[in-house]
Amino acid sequence: MNQKTKRQLMVMAACLLLTGCSSNPAGQQNKTKPQNEQNLQSNSPAETEAPILPSPSETEAIEDHSAEYVGEWWDANGESCSLDIACEDGIHYFIDINWSDGTKDNTHWSFAGTYDKNQKGITYQGSKNKEHYPQGQDLQITGIYTDGTGLIYIDTEGMLHWDDHTENAGAGCIFQKN
Repeated sequence: MNQKTKRQLMVMAACLLLTGCSSNPAGQQNKTKPQNEQNLQSNSPAETEAPILPSPSETEAIEDHSAEYVGEWWDANGESCSLDIACEDGIHYFIDINWSDGTKDNTHWSFAGTYDKNQKGITYQGSKNKEHYPQGQDLQITGIYTDGTGLIYIDTEGMLHWDDHTENAGAGCIFQKN
């Protein structure tokens, strides 16, 4: 099993486990403070905080858009950015974005979200990590933040857009399905 697949499985498992353990009443959001500069130097990966996902009674009316979104997407503008979307129940989406900075560095975002019919896309919450692959050494992961939010949507031409509310990272990207 490759590193990418392992990472996706770990994120999906963590999100599924943590969503069942939330102590917040339905409808309340967890608010986390952005990490300060000292925390950015940590070698600990940013753990994705359990997003507040709708309860089963709230999701009964949600349409299944997984056929449109699930799969591997590549940036049509030639950036070294790929986006993978998984969904097993037609409601909860798991999004993995990787943006290579070169042969030894990668930025990795892990998000979980649901389709929002009002915004006509997947609203998400999640984390960002920097990954460094030094030659002959173990992968080094630095957590950047755990409170990222945004929207992923498909336009009328079938192209996917990443509207990153935290740092506008997806502004120059337009993705096409692989």
